[in-house]
Amino acid sequence: MTKVYNVTRYGITEQIISKLDKAKQDDEDTDIIDSIASDIIGGLKKKKDFFTKKDIYICPAKDGSTVNLTIKDIIKISQIIDEKIFVLFPSLNTIYDYFIRMTKITAELGIPLTWITPAGMKITQHYLKTKQSYVASNFAGRRKKIVYREWTNIMNKIKQNQACIPNIIHSLDATHLIKIILKAIDDDFSPIITVHDCFGTHPNKMGELEFRVKKEFVLLYTQENFLDTFHNRIIQSILDNKHAIITEDGKQFVFLYDSKIDFNYKEEIPSIPKLGKLDLEKIIHSKYMIN
Repeated sequence: MTKVYNVTRYGITEQIISKLDKAKQDDEDTDIIDSIASDIIGGLKKKKDFFTKKDIYICPAKDGSTVNLTIKDIIKISQIIDEKIFVLFPSLNTIYDYFIRMTKITAELGIPLTWITPAGMKITQHYLKTKQSYVASNFAGRRKKIVYREWTNIMNKIKQNQACIPNIIHSLDATHLIKIILKAIDDDFSPIITVHDCFGTHPNKMGELEFRVKKEFVLLYTQENFLDTFHNRIIQSILDNKHAIITEDGKQFVFLYDSKIDFNYKEEIPSIPKLGKLDLEKIIHSKYMIN
């Protein structure tokens, strides 16, 4: 689920470790780390000192027994997961690639990424670079360094690319939430407690709330074609900023400039991803749609 939030192998490794218990060990040396794992191990150790390279973790097996895993084993598992997600779900790769490519084009053109949610809210993503300044002060014999950041007018292209998919998903989750609330108000259904994507009500009303959450989800993604509106909005933003879009052999291109080599080149604008054959109506009967 966190792949669409740009999770890395480092992040997947952390997630797996956080779900496992450490096995009790003696003082025997179990340090079996190779060069492939060393970077991830170093990063994890630096961020959270809650394990060592010698740690062994207990993983439950299908037959009810347990399997011992070293850090090297867990890193290998995270690598497999990272590589296989897009193989098992090719349509996820298509839409993932589409959003990244569209964001890179707007970033290269210096255009903020803007879209309209199905709830009618305009979202503008415009991350800027900052520059740091340091101020040192002495008080009561102690020296303290304060860091403050000053915003520049330069777009942070890396942040734009990293944040686009998480922000789009959050905006759609927010749309789902507000549609549930508005429909509940119309139907005089209460109470509802919401925390991000979690919902609560009285125990005797939980079944109805569960149905409402599922129904509004299905309506959101069957009645609204977000991809079309998103795509058209980006195209309009490019044109509004006086950039030309040309069409060749049925494909659209926009001209970009590479400052490193002082060269203009044309970049293909990706086409809107085609929707798959998933029957969203089946979500109504899903056991784990909401828990």
